[in-house]
Amino acid sequence: MTAADVVAVRTTAGPGGEEATGFRVGGAILTVAHALPPDARPGRATVGRVGSPGLPARLAARDDVADLAVLGTSGIRASRGLATDWVRAPSRPAADGDGGGWRVLLRRDGRVVDRAVTLRQRITARVDAPGSGTGGRRPALALAVSAAPGDSGAPVVDGRGRLVGVLFGVSERQRGTAYAVTARPVVTLLAAARGG
Repeated sequence: MTAADVVAVRTTAGPGGEEATGFRVGGAILTVAHALPPDARPGRATVGRVGSPGLPARLAARDDVADLAVLGTSGIRASRGLATDWVRAPSRPAADGDGGGWRVLLRRDGRVVDRAVTLRQRITARVDAPGSGTGGRRPALALAVSAAPGDSGAPVVDGRGRLVGVLFGVSERQRGTAYAVTARPVVTLLAAARGG
C-alpha cells in the first residue's frame, strides 16, 4: 500500500457529515464504521463521498464491533493485488515497544503524510457498538503516534506496505497514543463484502 491508496471520506452521518480516512482495497474503499450513519445497511442509499472528486459511495459491508466498513463506488481505480499476502501474517507479530518499521498514512492539508509508529502494546478493546450488545471486543493495537479528528480509517502498514491495522481512535488518558484494530477482521469483512 502506498500514499496513493489513501483517500478522504466524507460521510452523511450527522447534520454536517463526518470526516474520516479510507484506503483503496481492490475497487472499494475501507474505512471506519463509526463515521457512517448508525442505521446504514449494505446496498442502500449513498452513505458518503470519497476522494478529492467526492465520488458517491454506498455501503458494501460493515462490522460495528471491529469498527470497519467497506464502501463501493464507481470511478475508484483498483489498487494492486490484495491477496492474503497484502495483510501482515499474524505469525510474525512485532514485539511491544517495537513496530518493526511500521508507519501510518495520515491525511494532512489534502496530502498524505507517512509517520513512523511504535507498538506500545496489543490490547483487546471493549466495544459498545450498535448490534454488539454488551461485551463486544476487538483485537487492537495501542500505538505511539499523535492522531487528529479525521484520522480514523487511516491504514497502519509494515515496512513492506502490508496492512497491519486501521486507526479508530485516540487515548483520552495517554497523550500521543492512538488505537488501531488489527488487520485480521479486515480479511473477514472483505470476504463478506465479496459474498464469501
